[in-house]
Amino acid sequence: MGIKTVLLGAFVTFLTLTGHSVLAQSESPATIPASFAGTYDLTYTEFNAGGPFVNGSAVSLVINSDGTLCINDLTLSNPVLQNGNPAEAIWKDESAGFNYAVSNLQSSFNEVNVGTSDNMFLGQLSGSKTSDSVACGVSGPVEVTDAMNAVFDLAEVKVPEYFPGGAITLFFENYVYRFYPQTGIYLAFADN
Repeated sequence: MGIKTVLLGAFVTFLTLTGHSVLAQSESPATIPASFAGTYDLTYTEFNAGGPFVNGSAVSLVINSDGTLCINDLTLSNPVLQNGNPAEAIWKDESAGFNYAVSNLQSSFNEVNVGTSDNMFLGQLSGSKTSDSVACGVSGPVEVTDAMNAVFDLAEVKVPEYFPGGAITLFFENYVYRFYPQTGIYLAFADN
């Protein structure tokens, strides 16, 4: 047995014991089936801490067959298939370090697996498609009015058990809203 064989064996053993992989990941562009296009109302189940959502959060997701994925107020594009796996399209939020893997492309929508950029599994979004709308992004009022802020603030002061402080004001289609993940409740305005 040569020294190269011994060193290679020791290296592979080291990688195995430390949880590192010798295999590089290959990627290719993903094609999103037209049947997946639409808006989904999903719930996040946390498996490991550190994910982008609080356990039990309601999450709005929009998939477009052009490769666009919108999650709440985040828009991602250019999904990929990894290591030849045709079942999951993966969108990468490189600025936050999260990946969103939509499955099962070979049959019908099943779930969205949420992980880190180094492939640590964090949690899962599950639920169902609620419409064929592929509109995402800010399409509501450009500006939040003082009256809207007053109602949001009053709700947080008067009934904090339903509207605990700390929620941020967001936009979806013609809605201005705040979501309170601790209670699962939205407070929203439509068309001002």
